[in-house]
Amino acid sequence: METSMINKIFRFFVVLLAITAALILAYYAFQYAYPFFFAFLIALFINPAVNFLEEKLNFPRGIAVILLILIFLGICIGILILLVVEITNGTAYLATVVPQHFQSLITYIQDFITSTIIPIYQRSLTLISTLEPSQQEAVIGNLQQIGENIAQQGAEIIQSLLQSIPMIIKELPNYFTVLVFSFLGTFFISKDWDKISYRFTSIIPSKVVTSF
Repeated sequence: METSMINKIFRFFVVLLAITAALILAYYAFQYAYPFFFAFLIALFINPAVNFLEEKLNFPRGIAVILLILIFLGICIGILILLVVEITNGTAYLATVVPQHFQSLITYIQDFITSTIIPIYQRSLTLISTLEPSQQEAVIGNLQQIGENIAQQGAEIIQSLLQSIPMIIKELPNYFTVLVFSFLGTFFISKDWDKISYRFTSIIPSKVVTSF
């Protein structure tokens, strides 16, 4: 009984170690092979339409794959153009509307400062003036430190945003390369989908295949 329990525990840790190793391997492999992962997803998405063109309309499979890749690429480009147009129209609309509301906001801030902030500031000065010189210096020093921290954090946020723009532009060639390899991978995977499916199912046990 103890030997059987030890064997079960040993098999459990072996399976757990194998799953962990597979996940780690998949994580590091994905960093380099993600264009082909995207290619597989696109091929899986367009495969029913490819089969329809091949079986119902007698298209050569390679031509059907190229046609659907072009359609898919056209849809993506159309969505991108639509987003750019909407962003441009939204920006133009904001450019005409925001100045008016911004002036109202400035007026509101001025009124708020006059009616609320300045009285609080005056009461604070009166309260600080009643403190001892050392306490006054401590309060003023803390207030200055808070202001410096806020200014520093704001500057860091603006700096990070400005630095991200050149990084995005710098990565554009990489994005284009990934896109090219993804569509090339989609073509070859979808073109040989039947062969890939046959080889894949030949590796998996028949009970697992029939269960799906």
